[in-house]
Amino acid sequence: MNHTKYNPLTLIIASLVLLGLGSCESMVDDFEYEKKSSKLVVNAILSPDSVINIHISSSTTYNPPGALKLIENAVVELYENNNLLGQLRSTGNGYYILHGTYPQENATYKVVVTADGYASAWAETTIPGQIKNPEVEEGLQTTTYEYGYTATRMAYQLTYDVPQSQAVFYSVSISSQKQGTLQEYVCEELETPWFDGYYYRMDSCYLIEGDSLATRTEPISIYSNSSLIKFRKSWGDYQTSSFDDEISAEKLYFSSQNYNSSQLSLALRIDYYYLFDNIDNEITIWTDSFDEVLFKFMYSLAQKREVEDDPFAEKVSVYTNVNGGLGIFGSSNSRALVIRYDDEFIERLSTDN
Repeated sequence: MNHTKYNPLTLIIASLVLLGLGSCESMVDDFEYEKKSSKLVVNAILSPDSVINIHISSSTTYNPPGALKLIENAVVELYENNNLLGQLRSTGNGYYILHGTYPQENATYKVVVTADGYASAWAETTIPGQIKNPEVEEGLQTTTYEYGYTATRMAYQLTYDVPQSQAVFYSVSISSQKQGTLQEYVCEELETPWFDGYYYRMDSCYLIEGDSLATRTEPISIYSNSSLIKFRKSWGDYQTSSFDDEISAEKLYFSSQNYNSSQLSLALRIDYYYLFDNIDNEITIWTDSFDEVLFKFMYSLAQKREVEDDPFAEKVSVYTNVNGGLGIFGSSNSRALVIRYDDEFIERLSTDN
């Protein structure tokens, strides 16, 4: 009897071919998703300078399909240090308010929400204290980069007192006040539709200068490469990209976590021309304190944004502290540091640069 000897590699390849042929006959055309019930979504950021306002909606689901729904008939109860403050009143569009009540620094607030057809939800937050003893040193800094590019910027060294017993979470931003005419948005109907490369436009819209004067707040772009920075906010988006002198942001987020010192120091820079044409030659440095849950929520949004376009990236879940539901129930506290420059300094800065 003749015996045929088979190469093991040949058997493996043949098995893979048969498996591939078999799979062609059984195509996956749908997935079985776990059925999920819609949950209450509770969103609020409490602050000592604002009345308590909480938004209640429902979560969207895929299986079965369900759209976001504003909850208008919820019972929303608020507690301060375990004492009932009262029941919030619906003002429409999912908002509930407790008139005349402002959160108190270092107090703990708990919200309990019930609504027909949903499991109850609750969450807690402790109002953080303001930043302590902020100090700032300022000066001009001129830097020459590659290819001979030179930039002159105002440099600020911020110093804060921080407790060593617990981590604290902050953001910093800078703004100015300017006065000018309000722009008006004007639209004119076109006699002939105009194709802009995407759509046929039936009208032409543009901005014109108005007649009335108004004061407006303008954010100032900040440069920093401090190792304390965890993430930043630019153009309304939270981002975690690397920080260097050429990446600016409208707000920087940082923490004293793993920082073993009673003082925290942060170096910032802004382009010098942001000092021009400001009311009273002033800029304002805002330092916001956050409770840990709100900071984690914003940080998770930044991480999610970094991977959202990569289908093979590790999944990032948006942080929530709402038990039995979704959303964020957090708090913040702001402190302003105003810096005023005299006319002579502004004039010299304009002339020298």
